Amino acid sequence: MLTIGFRFMTGRYHATPWGAHVNEGLVEWPPSPWRILRALIAVGFSRAGWKEVPDEARGLLAKLAASLPTAHLPPATASHTRHYMPPFAGNTTKVFDTFAYVGDGILAFTWDIELEDEERRLLDLLLRATPYLGRAESWVEAARYEVIPPGLDECSPSDSCPGPGLERIALLAPESPTVYAQWRATAVQREEGRSLAELVAKATAKAKAAPKSLGKKDASRIDKLFPSDIVEALLADTKTLQAQRWSQPPGTRWVAYWRPVEALRAPASPPARSRSAQMPTMALLALASDTKRGQVLPSLADALWRLEALHDALVRLSTRDKGTPSPVFSGKSDGRPLSGHQHATLIPLALDARTGRLDHVLVYAPMGFDGEARSALTRLTKTYAKDLPTIFVTLAGLGRRSDFVKLVPAARASRCFRSVTPFVPPRFVKQRGSNTLVEQVQAELERRGLRRADAVEVLPDGGRRFRAFRKARRDAERAPPMRLGVALRLRFAEPVDGPIALGYASHFGLGTFEPDDG
Repeated sequence: MLTIGFRFMTGRYHATPWGAHVNEGLVEWPPSPWRILRALIAVGFSRAGWKEVPDEARGLLAKLAASLPTAHLPPATASHTRHYMPPFAGNTTKVFDTFAYVGDGILAFTWDIELEDEERRLLDLLLRATPYLGRAESWVEAARYEVIPPGLDECSPSDSCPGPGLERIALLAPESPTVYAQWRATAVQREEGRSLAELVAKATAKAKAAPKSLGKKDASRIDKLFPSDIVEALLADTKTLQAQRWSQPPGTRWVAYWRPVEALRAPASPPARSRSAQMPTMALLALASDTKRGQVLPSLADALWRLEALHDALVRLSTRDKGTPSPVFSGKSDGRPLSGHQHATLIPLALDARTGRLDHVLVYAPMGFDGEARSALTRLTKTYAKDLPTIFVTLAGLGRRSDFVKLVPAARASRCFRSVTPFVPPRFVKQRGSNTLVEQVQAELERRGLRRADAVEVLPDGGRRFRAFRKARRDAERAPPMRLGVALRLRFAEPVDGPIALGYASHFGLGTFEPDDG
Protein backbone atom coordinates (compact mmCIF):
# COMPACT_ATOMS: atom_id res chain seq x y z
CA MET A 1 0.00 0.00 0.00
CA LEU A 2 1.33 3.41 -1.02
CA THR A 3 0.12 6.58 0.76
CA ILE A 4 1.06 10.13 -0.09
CA GLY A 5 -0.28 13.32 1.51
CA PHE A 6 -0.47 17.04 0.76
CA ARG A 7 -0.64 19.84 3.33
CA PHE A 8 -1.69 23.17 1.82
CA MET A 9 0.52 25.93 3.22
CA THR A 10 -2.08 28.70 2.75
CA GLY A 11 -5.00 26.42 3.61
CA ARG A 12 -6.32 26.76 0.05
CA TYR A 13 -6.52 24.42 -2.94
CA HIS A 14 -7.06 26.12 -6.31
CA ALA A 15 -7.82 23.99 -9.38
CA THR A 16 -10.39 24.06 -12.18
CA PRO A 17 -11.61 20.69 -13.58
CA TRP A 18 -10.70 19.77 -17.14
CA GLY A 19 -13.25 21.19 -19.59
CA ALA A 20 -14.52 23.89 -17.20
CA HIS A 21 -13.89 27.63 -17.42
CA VAL A 22 -12.35 29.38 -14.44
CA ASN A 23 -15.39 31.67 -14.10
CA GLU A 24 -17.80 28.75 -13.79
CA GLY A 25 -16.95 28.67 -10.10
CA LEU A 26 -16.03 24.95 -10.01
CA VAL A 27 -13.21 23.45 -7.97
CA GLU A 28 -11.80 19.98 -8.58
CA TRP A 29 -12.12 18.33 -5.16
CA PRO A 30 -10.41 16.00 -4.63
CA PRO A 31 -7.66 16.51 -7.22
CA SER A 32 -7.93 14.06 -10.08
CA PRO A 33 -5.43 11.18 -10.38
CA TRP A 34 -4.42 12.62 -13.77
CA ARG A 35 -3.48 15.94 -12.11
CA ILE A 36 -1.33 14.23 -9.46
CA LEU A 37 0.71 12.27 -11.98
CA ARG A 38 1.16 15.35 -14.16
CA ALA A 39 2.38 17.29 -11.12
CA LEU A 40 5.05 14.64 -10.40
CA ILE A 41 6.26 14.79 -14.01
CA ALA A 42 6.40 18.60 -13.93
CA VAL A 43 8.52 18.50 -10.76
CA GLY A 44 10.90 16.06 -12.42
CA PHE A 45 11.60 18.47 -15.26
CA SER A 46 11.53 21.72 -13.25
CA ARG A 47 13.22 20.64 -10.01
CA ALA A 48 14.96 17.28 -10.53
CA GLY A 49 16.86 18.23 -13.70
CA TRP A 50 15.21 15.78 -16.11
CA LYS A 51 15.89 16.26 -19.79
CA GLU A 52 13.68 13.26 -20.49
CA VAL A 53 11.75 10.86 -18.27
CA PRO A 54 14.24 8.33 -16.80
CA ASP A 55 13.48 4.61 -16.86
CA GLU A 56 12.84 4.33 -13.08
CA ALA A 57 10.37 7.23 -13.34
CA ARG A 58 8.59 5.50 -16.23
CA GLY A 59 8.18 2.41 -14.08
CA LEU A 60 6.86 4.46 -11.16
CA LEU A 61 4.39 6.39 -13.33
CA ALA A 62 3.19 3.20 -15.03
CA LYS A 63 2.42 1.63 -11.64
CA LEU A 64 0.56 4.72 -10.46
CA ALA A 65 -1.45 4.87 -13.70
CA ALA A 66 -2.38 1.18 -13.55
CA SER A 67 -4.16 1.54 -10.19
CA LEU A 68 -6.95 3.95 -9.26
CA PRO A 69 -6.16 5.67 -5.94
CA THR A 70 -8.55 6.24 -3.06
CA ALA A 71 -8.69 9.82 -1.80
CA HIS A 72 -8.92 10.69 1.91
CA LEU A 73 -10.39 14.15 2.40
CA PRO A 74 -10.02 16.67 5.22
CA PRO A 75 -12.98 18.97 5.97
CA ALA A 76 -13.21 21.57 3.21
CA THR A 77 -15.30 24.63 2.43
CA ALA A 78 -15.95 26.02 -1.03
CA SER A 79 -15.10 29.69 -1.34
CA HIS A 80 -13.94 32.22 -3.89
CA THR A 81 -12.51 35.67 -4.47
CA ARG A 82 -13.44 38.15 -7.17
CA HIS A 83 -11.03 40.55 -8.79
CA TYR A 84 -10.41 42.32 -12.05
CA MET A 85 -7.65 41.34 -14.46
CA PRO A 86 -6.40 43.64 -17.23
CA PRO A 87 -6.74 41.93 -20.64
CA PHE A 88 -4.46 42.66 -23.56
CA ALA A 89 -6.83 45.36 -24.81
CA GLY A 90 -10.09 46.93 -23.78
CA ASN A 91 -11.78 46.95 -20.39
CA THR A 92 -10.79 44.90 -17.37
CA THR A 93 -12.23 41.40 -16.95
CA LYS A 94 -13.80 40.15 -13.76
CA VAL A 95 -12.31 36.81 -12.61
CA PHE A 96 -13.80 34.38 -10.08
CA ASP A 97 -11.05 32.49 -8.27
CA THR A 98 -12.79 29.49 -6.69
CA PHE A 99 -10.93 27.33 -4.18
CA ALA A 100 -11.42 24.75 -1.44
CA TYR A 101 -10.41 25.99 2.00
CA VAL A 102 -8.92 23.08 3.96
CA GLY A 103 -7.01 24.88 6.71
CA ASP A 104 -4.34 22.66 8.30
CA GLY A 105 -5.95 19.44 7.06
CA ILE A 106 -3.96 16.83 5.12
CA LEU A 107 -5.23 15.50 1.80
CA ALA A 108 -4.10 11.89 1.29
CA PHE A 109 -4.19 9.31 -1.53
CA THR A 110 -3.61 5.58 -1.32
CA TRP A 111 -2.70 3.19 -4.14
CA ASP A 112 -2.90 -0.58 -3.75
CA ILE A 113 0.60 -1.09 -5.15
CA GLU A 114 4.10 -1.86 -3.88
CA LEU A 115 7.16 0.10 -5.00
CA GLU A 116 10.76 -0.97 -5.37
CA ASP A 117 13.37 0.76 -3.21
CA GLU A 118 14.60 2.89 -6.11
CA GLU A 119 11.05 3.90 -6.98
CA ARG A 120 10.36 4.91 -3.37
CA ARG A 121 13.50 7.05 -3.26
CA LEU A 122 12.54 8.73 -6.52
CA LEU A 123 8.98 9.36 -5.33
CA ASP A 124 10.24 10.86 -2.05
CA LEU A 125 12.52 13.19 -4.00
CA LEU A 126 9.69 14.34 -6.27
CA LEU A 127 7.29 14.87 -3.37
CA ARG A 128 9.79 16.90 -1.35
CA ALA A 129 10.36 19.15 -4.37
CA THR A 130 6.67 19.66 -5.21
CA PRO A 131 5.93 23.38 -4.76
CA TYR A 132 2.19 23.36 -5.48
CA LEU A 133 -0.72 21.19 -6.61
CA GLY A 134 -3.29 22.67 -8.98
CA ARG A 135 -2.67 26.34 -9.68
CA ALA A 136 0.45 28.07 -8.45
CA GLU A 137 -1.41 29.60 -5.48
CA SER A 138 -1.88 26.12 -3.95
CA TRP A 139 1.45 25.82 -2.12
CA VAL A 140 1.93 22.38 -0.62
CA GLU A 141 4.16 20.23 1.50
CA ALA A 142 4.01 16.74 0.00
CA ALA A 143 5.35 13.52 1.53
CA ARG A 144 4.92 9.76 1.62
CA TYR A 145 3.12 8.44 4.73
CA GLU A 146 3.36 5.07 6.40
CA VAL A 147 -0.27 5.23 7.57
CA ILE A 148 -3.32 7.22 6.53
CA PRO A 149 -3.64 10.40 8.66
CA PRO A 150 -6.63 10.14 11.04
CA GLY A 151 -9.91 12.02 10.75
CA LEU A 152 -10.22 11.95 6.96
CA ASP A 153 -13.28 11.02 4.86
CA GLU A 154 -12.85 8.33 2.20
CA CYS A 155 -13.56 9.13 -1.45
CA SER A 156 -13.21 5.95 -3.50
CA PRO A 157 -13.80 4.95 -7.15
CA SER A 158 -16.79 2.72 -7.85
CA ASP A 159 -19.28 2.08 -10.66
CA SER A 160 -22.15 2.13 -8.17
CA CYS A 161 -22.79 3.99 -4.91
CA PRO A 162 -21.00 2.12 -2.09
CA GLY A 163 -23.20 3.50 0.69
CA PRO A 164 -25.58 6.20 1.93
CA GLY A 165 -24.66 9.86 2.36
CA LEU A 166 -22.41 9.93 -0.71
CA GLU A 167 -22.49 11.91 -3.94
CA ARG A 168 -20.99 11.02 -7.31
CA ILE A 169 -18.29 13.14 -8.91
CA ALA A 170 -16.29 12.48 -12.08
CA LEU A 171 -12.49 12.69 -11.96
CA LEU A 172 -10.04 12.42 -14.82
CA ALA A 173 -7.70 9.42 -14.47
CA PRO A 174 -5.02 7.95 -16.75
CA GLU A 175 -5.68 4.68 -18.49
CA SER A 176 -3.61 1.70 -17.46
CA PRO A 177 -0.59 1.16 -19.74
CA THR A 178 -2.10 -2.03 -21.20
CA VAL A 179 -5.46 -0.48 -22.00
CA TYR A 180 -3.79 2.57 -23.47
CA ALA A 181 -1.59 0.47 -25.77
CA GLN A 182 -4.67 -1.32 -27.09
CA TRP A 183 -6.58 1.94 -27.53
CA ARG A 184 -3.66 3.56 -29.34
CA ALA A 185 -3.26 0.70 -31.82
CA THR A 186 -6.97 0.87 -32.66
CA ALA A 187 -6.94 4.67 -32.92
CA VAL A 188 -3.90 4.70 -35.25
CA GLN A 189 -5.45 2.03 -37.46
CA ARG A 190 -8.75 3.93 -37.63
CA GLU A 191 -7.04 7.25 -38.49
CA GLU A 192 -4.89 5.57 -41.15
CA GLY A 193 -8.02 4.07 -42.73
CA ARG A 194 -9.78 7.45 -42.72
CA SER A 195 -6.78 9.23 -44.27
CA LEU A 196 -6.36 6.56 -46.93
CA ALA A 197 -10.06 6.81 -47.82
CA GLU A 198 -9.68 10.59 -48.31
CA LEU A 199 -6.68 10.08 -50.62
CA VAL A 200 -8.57 7.47 -52.65
CA ALA A 201 -11.56 9.81 -52.99
CA LYS A 202 -9.36 12.68 -54.18
CA ALA A 203 -7.54 10.46 -56.70
CA THR A 204 -10.82 9.09 -58.07
CA ALA A 205 -12.23 12.61 -58.46
CA LYS A 206 -9.20 13.53 -60.57
CA ALA A 207 -9.34 10.24 -62.56
CA LYS A 208 -5.98 9.18 -61.16
CA ALA A 209 -4.83 5.84 -59.83
CA ALA A 210 -5.89 5.39 -56.21
CA PRO A 211 -3.11 4.68 -53.66
CA LYS A 212 -3.19 1.30 -51.93
CA SER A 213 -1.44 2.50 -48.76
CA LEU A 214 -0.30 5.66 -47.00
CA GLY A 215 3.08 7.17 -47.67
CA LYS A 216 5.74 7.39 -44.96
CA LYS A 217 5.03 11.08 -44.38
CA ASP A 218 1.33 10.55 -43.73
CA ALA A 219 1.96 7.48 -41.61
CA SER A 220 4.49 9.40 -39.49
CA ARG A 221 2.07 12.31 -39.07
CA ILE A 222 -0.66 9.99 -37.81
CA ASP A 223 1.71 8.16 -35.49
CA LYS A 224 2.68 11.49 -33.86
CA LEU A 225 -0.96 12.33 -33.19
CA PHE A 226 -1.09 9.64 -30.52
CA PRO A 227 1.53 9.52 -27.72
CA SER A 228 3.60 6.34 -27.85
CA ASP A 229 2.72 5.19 -24.30
CA ILE A 230 0.88 6.37 -21.21
CA VAL A 231 3.88 8.32 -19.92
CA GLU A 232 4.13 10.25 -23.18
CA ALA A 233 0.39 10.90 -22.95
CA LEU A 234 0.90 12.42 -19.50
CA LEU A 235 3.65 14.62 -20.92
CA ALA A 236 1.39 16.32 -23.48
CA ASP A 237 0.90 20.00 -22.58
CA THR A 238 -2.56 21.53 -22.44
CA LYS A 239 -1.85 24.07 -25.20
CA THR A 240 -0.92 21.28 -27.65
CA LEU A 241 -3.97 19.22 -26.70
CA GLN A 242 -6.27 22.17 -27.31
CA ALA A 243 -4.56 22.98 -30.61
CA GLN A 244 -5.15 19.38 -31.72
CA ARG A 245 -8.82 19.70 -30.65
CA TRP A 246 -8.81 16.90 -28.11
CA SER A 247 -12.06 16.96 -26.13
CA GLN A 248 -10.13 15.29 -23.30
CA PRO A 249 -6.45 14.34 -23.01
CA PRO A 250 -5.51 11.13 -24.84
CA GLY A 251 -4.96 8.18 -22.55
CA THR A 252 -7.48 9.39 -19.96
CA ARG A 253 -10.90 8.31 -18.77
CA TRP A 254 -13.60 9.75 -16.55
CA VAL A 255 -13.97 7.73 -13.37
CA ALA A 256 -16.88 7.85 -10.91
CA TYR A 257 -15.72 8.70 -7.39
CA TRP A 258 -18.02 8.85 -4.37
CA ARG A 259 -17.42 11.47 -1.71
CA PRO A 260 -19.48 12.45 1.37
CA VAL A 261 -22.23 14.92 0.56
CA GLU A 262 -20.67 17.45 2.96
CA ALA A 263 -17.12 16.92 1.68
CA LEU A 264 -17.11 20.39 0.10
CA ARG A 265 -19.44 22.50 2.16
CA ALA A 266 -20.86 25.83 1.09
CA PRO A 267 -19.57 28.69 3.25
CA ALA A 268 -21.76 29.56 6.20
CA SER A 269 -23.67 32.81 5.91
CA PRO A 270 -21.83 35.46 7.92
CA PRO A 271 -23.75 37.05 10.78
CA ALA A 272 -25.34 40.38 10.08
CA ARG A 273 -22.93 43.19 10.82
CA SER A 274 -23.43 46.89 11.14
CA ARG A 275 -22.21 49.15 8.40
CA SER A 276 -19.36 50.48 10.58
CA ALA A 277 -18.26 46.92 11.43
CA GLN A 278 -17.88 46.20 7.73
CA MET A 279 -15.78 49.30 7.00
CA PRO A 280 -12.00 49.46 7.39
CA THR A 281 -10.85 51.20 10.56
CA MET A 282 -7.11 51.60 9.93
CA ALA A 283 -5.02 53.05 7.15
CA LEU A 284 -1.23 53.08 6.87
CA LEU A 285 0.34 56.04 5.09
CA ALA A 286 3.94 55.91 3.89
CA LEU A 287 5.92 59.17 3.84
CA ALA A 288 8.75 60.29 1.58
CA SER A 289 10.59 63.62 1.63
CA ASP A 290 11.15 66.11 -1.16
CA THR A 291 13.61 64.29 -3.43
CA LYS A 292 15.11 67.59 -4.58
CA ARG A 293 16.50 68.07 -1.07
CA GLY A 294 17.38 64.45 -0.48
CA GLN A 295 15.61 61.65 1.37
CA VAL A 296 15.47 63.40 4.77
CA LEU A 297 12.32 62.55 6.69
CA PRO A 298 11.22 64.73 9.62
CA SER A 299 12.04 63.80 13.18
CA LEU A 300 9.32 62.68 15.57
CA ALA A 301 9.56 66.11 17.22
CA ASP A 302 7.93 67.49 14.04
CA ALA A 303 5.06 65.01 14.29
CA LEU A 304 2.44 67.38 15.73
CA TRP A 305 3.10 70.07 13.14
CA ARG A 306 3.23 67.53 10.30
CA LEU A 307 0.15 65.58 11.34
CA GLU A 308 -1.95 68.73 11.76
CA ALA A 309 -1.08 69.61 8.15
CA LEU A 310 -1.85 66.05 7.09
CA HIS A 311 -5.19 66.18 8.91
CA ASP A 312 -6.10 69.48 7.25
CA ALA A 313 -5.40 67.91 3.85
CA LEU A 314 -7.64 64.92 4.64
CA VAL A 315 -10.46 67.21 5.79
CA ARG A 316 -10.16 69.21 2.56
CA LEU A 317 -10.08 66.12 0.31
CA SER A 318 -13.05 64.50 2.06
CA THR A 319 -15.31 67.54 1.73
CA ARG A 320 -18.54 66.68 -0.07
CA ASP A 321 -20.25 68.73 -2.77
CA LYS A 322 -22.26 70.59 -0.12
CA GLY A 323 -19.07 71.71 1.61
CA THR A 324 -19.29 69.27 4.53
CA PRO A 325 -16.17 67.17 5.23
CA SER A 326 -16.41 63.55 6.28
CA PRO A 327 -17.11 63.23 10.03
CA VAL A 328 -14.30 60.66 10.13
CA PHE A 329 -11.80 63.53 9.81
CA SER A 330 -13.78 66.56 11.00
CA GLY A 331 -15.01 64.87 14.18
CA LYS A 332 -18.42 66.51 13.68
CA SER A 333 -21.82 65.36 12.45
CA ASP A 334 -24.43 67.95 11.51
CA GLY A 335 -22.19 70.57 13.07
CA ARG A 336 -22.05 68.84 16.48
CA PRO A 337 -18.88 67.21 17.85
CA LEU A 338 -18.83 63.40 17.95
CA SER A 339 -18.38 61.70 21.31
CA GLY A 340 -16.21 58.78 22.34
CA HIS A 341 -13.19 59.60 20.17
CA GLN A 342 -14.57 57.48 17.32
CA HIS A 343 -13.21 59.73 14.57
CA ALA A 344 -9.73 59.57 13.07
CA THR A 345 -6.61 59.63 15.19
CA LEU A 346 -3.29 60.16 13.38
CA ILE A 347 -0.45 58.24 15.02
CA PRO A 348 3.17 59.00 14.02
CA LEU A 349 5.34 55.96 13.36
CA ALA A 350 9.07 55.42 13.00
CA LEU A 351 9.03 51.88 11.60
CA ASP A 352 12.65 52.09 10.47
CA ALA A 353 14.50 51.77 13.77
CA ARG A 354 17.79 52.71 12.11
CA THR A 355 16.72 56.32 11.52
CA GLY A 356 14.07 56.84 14.20
CA ARG A 357 12.41 59.39 11.90
CA LEU A 358 8.76 59.85 11.01
CA ASP A 359 8.31 57.51 8.03
CA HIS A 360 4.68 56.33 8.35
CA VAL A 361 1.40 57.50 9.83
CA LEU A 362 -1.30 55.16 11.15
CA VAL A 363 -4.79 56.62 10.73
CA TYR A 364 -7.15 54.92 13.19
CA ALA A 365 -10.93 55.56 13.10
CA PRO A 366 -13.02 53.18 15.26
CA MET A 367 -16.18 54.44 13.50
CA GLY A 368 -14.80 53.15 10.18
CA PHE A 369 -13.81 55.03 7.03
CA ASP A 370 -16.82 56.02 4.95
CA GLY A 371 -16.68 56.52 1.19
CA GLU A 372 -15.51 60.13 1.38
CA ALA A 373 -12.79 59.23 3.90
CA ARG A 374 -11.52 56.33 1.77
CA SER A 375 -11.50 58.59 -1.27
CA ALA A 376 -9.48 61.19 0.62
CA LEU A 377 -6.94 58.62 1.79
CA THR A 378 -6.53 57.41 -1.79
CA ARG A 379 -6.25 60.88 -3.32
CA LEU A 380 -3.81 62.27 -0.75
CA THR A 381 -0.40 62.53 -2.44
CA LYS A 382 1.48 65.19 -0.46
CA THR A 383 1.32 67.56 2.46
CA TYR A 384 3.45 70.52 3.36
CA ALA A 385 4.06 72.96 6.20
CA LYS A 386 5.50 76.46 6.13
CA ASP A 387 9.30 76.61 5.95
CA LEU A 388 9.57 72.78 5.78
CA PRO A 389 10.14 70.50 2.77
CA THR A 390 7.15 68.89 1.10
CA ILE A 391 6.26 65.41 2.32
CA PHE A 392 4.88 62.94 -0.23
CA VAL A 393 2.22 60.53 1.01
CA THR A 394 1.21 57.09 -0.28
CA LEU A 395 -1.62 54.90 0.98
CA ALA A 396 0.23 51.69 1.86
CA GLY A 397 -2.59 49.71 3.47
CA LEU A 398 -6.27 49.87 4.35
CA GLY A 399 -8.06 47.37 6.58
CA ARG A 400 -8.87 46.49 10.16
CA ARG A 401 -6.67 46.17 13.23
CA SER A 402 -5.87 42.48 12.64
CA ASP A 403 -4.31 43.41 9.26
CA PHE A 404 -1.68 45.64 10.90
CA VAL A 405 -0.64 44.00 14.17
CA LYS A 406 2.38 42.25 12.63
CA LEU A 407 3.77 45.37 10.96
CA VAL A 408 2.80 48.18 13.32
CA PRO A 409 3.81 47.75 17.00
CA ALA A 410 1.39 50.49 18.11
CA ALA A 411 -1.58 48.35 16.96
CA ARG A 412 -0.67 45.31 19.06
CA ALA A 413 -2.21 44.21 22.35
CA SER A 414 -0.21 44.40 25.56
CA ARG A 415 -0.50 44.76 29.31
CA CYS A 416 2.16 47.50 29.37
CA PHE A 417 2.44 50.59 27.16
CA ARG A 418 5.12 53.30 27.06
CA SER A 419 4.92 56.84 25.66
CA VAL A 420 6.25 57.41 22.15
CA THR A 421 5.22 61.08 22.07
CA PRO A 422 4.61 63.21 25.20
CA PHE A 423 1.28 63.10 27.02
CA VAL A 424 -0.10 66.63 27.46
CA PRO A 425 -2.93 66.89 30.02
CA PRO A 426 -6.17 68.17 28.46
CA ARG A 427 -6.93 70.26 31.60
CA PHE A 428 -4.94 72.09 34.26
CA VAL A 429 -3.33 69.59 36.60
CA LYS A 430 -4.44 69.79 40.23
CA GLN A 431 -2.92 68.11 43.27
CA ARG A 432 -6.20 66.51 44.32
CA GLY A 433 -9.48 65.34 42.87
CA SER A 434 -10.40 64.35 39.32
CA ASN A 435 -7.87 66.64 37.68
CA THR A 436 -4.67 65.11 39.02
CA LEU A 437 -2.32 63.86 36.33
CA VAL A 438 -3.17 60.22 37.01
CA GLU A 439 -6.94 60.82 37.06
CA GLN A 440 -6.78 62.72 33.79
CA VAL A 441 -5.00 59.74 32.23
CA GLN A 442 -7.63 57.34 33.62
CA ALA A 443 -10.46 59.55 32.35
CA GLU A 444 -8.88 59.68 28.89
CA LEU A 445 -8.72 55.86 28.82
CA GLU A 446 -12.39 55.56 29.84
CA ARG A 447 -13.53 58.05 27.18
CA ARG A 448 -12.00 55.78 24.57
CA GLY A 449 -13.75 52.68 25.88
CA LEU A 450 -10.57 51.28 27.47
CA ARG A 451 -10.21 49.90 30.99
CA ARG A 452 -8.51 51.94 33.67
CA ALA A 453 -4.79 51.33 34.10
CA ASP A 454 -3.63 49.49 37.21
CA ALA A 455 -0.58 51.72 37.37
CA VAL A 456 0.42 55.04 35.78
CA GLU A 457 4.14 55.72 36.06
CA VAL A 458 5.78 59.03 35.11
CA LEU A 459 9.08 58.50 33.26
CA PRO A 460 11.99 60.95 33.59
CA ASP A 461 12.46 62.01 29.94
CA GLY A 462 9.02 63.46 29.17
CA GLY A 463 9.71 67.15 29.86
CA ARG A 464 12.72 67.37 27.57
CA ARG A 465 10.86 65.61 24.76
CA PHE A 466 7.85 67.90 25.14
CA ARG A 467 10.03 71.00 24.78
CA ALA A 468 11.30 69.63 21.47
CA PHE A 469 7.71 69.09 20.27
CA ARG A 470 6.66 72.58 21.38
CA LYS A 471 9.63 74.23 19.64
CA ALA A 472 8.95 72.38 16.38
CA ARG A 473 5.27 73.31 16.36
CA ARG A 474 5.63 77.13 16.42
CA ASP A 475 1.85 77.54 16.66
CA ALA A 476 0.11 79.43 19.47
CA GLU A 477 -3.43 79.24 18.05
CA ARG A 478 -4.05 75.76 19.45
CA ALA A 479 -2.03 76.05 22.63
CA PRO A 480 -2.55 73.44 25.37
CA PRO A 481 -4.10 74.41 28.74
CA MET A 482 -0.67 74.34 30.30
CA ARG A 483 2.87 73.89 29.07
CA LEU A 484 3.39 70.43 30.51
CA GLY A 485 4.31 67.25 28.71
CA VAL A 486 5.26 63.96 30.32
CA ALA A 487 6.28 60.45 29.32
CA LEU A 488 4.25 57.64 30.91
CA ARG A 489 4.20 53.92 31.36
CA LEU A 490 0.72 52.35 31.65
CA ARG A 491 0.21 48.91 33.19
CA PHE A 492 -3.02 46.89 32.87
CA ALA A 493 -4.21 43.70 34.54
CA GLU A 494 -5.26 42.23 31.17
CA PRO A 495 -3.98 42.86 27.63
CA VAL A 496 -5.40 45.99 25.98
CA ASP A 497 -5.61 46.46 22.22
CA GLY A 498 -3.61 49.27 20.65
CA PRO A 499 -3.36 51.84 19.33
CA ILE A 500 -3.58 54.17 22.35
CA ALA A 501 -3.43 57.97 22.06
CA LEU A 502 -4.46 60.15 25.03
CA GLY A 503 -4.69 63.79 26.05
CA TYR A 504 -4.36 67.12 24.31
CA ALA A 505 -3.76 66.88 20.51
CA SER A 506 -3.93 63.08 20.72
CA HIS A 507 -5.71 63.04 17.34
CA PHE A 508 -2.67 64.74 15.79
CA GLY A 509 0.28 62.81 17.16
CA LEU A 510 0.69 63.67 20.85
CA GLY A 511 0.08 61.24 23.69
CA THR A 512 0.75 58.09 21.62
CA PHE A 513 1.86 54.82 23.17
CA GLU A 514 3.24 51.50 21.99
CA PRO A 515 3.63 48.15 23.79
CA ASP A 516 6.50 48.03 26.25
CA ASP A 517 7.62 44.40 26.44
CA GLY A 518 10.82 45.18 28.32
